[in-house]
Amino acid sequence: MILFNQIQGTLRELDERLGKQFLIPPVVADHIEARRRLYTKVVSKVEDTGTTHTGWLEVHSALSIEDGMTRLLLCEELAEAWNVPLSFMTAFDFTMYSEPARMYIINRGVMPLLQNGKSMPHLLRVAYDGALAEMWDMEDVLTLPPAYDSLPPSVMENLDFGENNIGHGAWFA
Repeated sequence: MILFNQIQGTLRELDERLGKQFLIPPVVADHIEARRRLYTKVVSKVEDTGTTHTGWLEVHSALSIEDGMTRLLLCEELAEAWNVPLSFMTAFDFTMYSEPARMYIINRGVMPLLQNGKSMPHLLRVAYDGALAEMWDMEDVLTLPPAYDSLPPSVMENLDFGENNIGHGAWFA
């Protein structure tokens, strides 16, 4: 649990530096504005053609301004700004407000790293990336509790356990 405590301390320190509320960073803000513009365009198409056909409704129903890629872009931009691995930012519970008058992030803190005594995926990402960044030893990563979720059999079948494998990936399965 020494590594777990070190990771928890590192993330808490980052949490304090981030603060509880901050503006959406510029790259993500531009991305959101472009998505909002396109979304508005599709809404207009739905309204303009709604009495003649429903062809634009399918497109409209599949759109959202914020999604997993937007969140990942946010995490990437924050990771670069704070000089930490991308995985560190994926361990935070961020709520994004993307209306034009309220373009900010609420940081609700670090998500729980363990559930039922097992390592959550974001803990494993942080542990592994921290070891690759030489913040701690890779051997210490193996002292963490087992993964909460294991890889599906279809992925396990494709793991490379051959002579060229450096041995870091198998434990995370």
